[in-house]
Amino acid sequence: MALPLFRNRATRQWLIENANIALTLLNSAIPDKGTLTPSFARAGAKYHPDFEGRMYASISGEWPFRHVRRVRNLLTNTEALDNASWTKTNITVDTGASDPDGLTTAFTITATAANGEIYRSTGVSTLSGVASIYVKRRIGSGAIQLWDGNNFEAIPVDSSWQRLSVSHTVSSTLYLDVRIVVAGDAVDVWHPQCEDVTGQSVQTASEYVSVGALDYRSTQNPLYLSLPGTAGHYASTPDSVAA
Repeated sequence: MALPLFRNRATRQWLIENANIALTLLNSAIPDKGTLTPSFARAGAKYHPDFEGRMYASISGEWPFRHVRRVRNLLTNTEALDNASWTKTNITVDTGASDPDGLTTAFTITATAANGEIYRSTGVSTLSGVASIYVKRRIGSGAIQLWDGNNFEAIPVDSSWQRLSVSHTVSSTLYLDVRIVVAGDAVDVWHPQCEDVTGQSVQTASEYVSVGALDYRSTQNPLYLSLPGTAGHYASTPDSVAA
């Protein structure tokens, strides 16, 4: 008896290669082939296993994937550091700096006095968190620091873009705070993120998915994760863009 076409290996391969649309749906809803724009809607939360087998509750409207490292950026206004929701002390914020994508969506922050700071709270208390941001040196050579929940930690900054992060290992409200120690020094910054990683043993799983995004694969695209493979990457979410 002849096998159905879809059970014939050669025919299956031909169908895949000649299909107008191809989606894996394992860790991405972005088509591997074609221009289909997928959508997803769910009114309530639901639990799913992550890459370590821990159950997490997806938020309303989130496109969930199983057995991947799910990332949610708890900060808001991450692409508007000049917004009043970001507290600024002895610091100015200018728009239009070149970003890692080759566009001009980054910000330049300049200390007008010693220990200039820009910070924003997530309003979320965590047992373990990671705060991260892209940073590049513009003017000066003084220390640049990030708050780790207890102290300011000096971070290595040079004239190239780097994704820098600090771990918050105390039970406290998670927030991102950048300090420029020397007056007159300036750095360019881009895409801050705060993530609750309580209960995770590592943040380097091979596959990622961002809350609010459909794909994990891009290395810089601000719609998705920006630095797969490290603890300090960026996930743009509905939370991170809105006020």
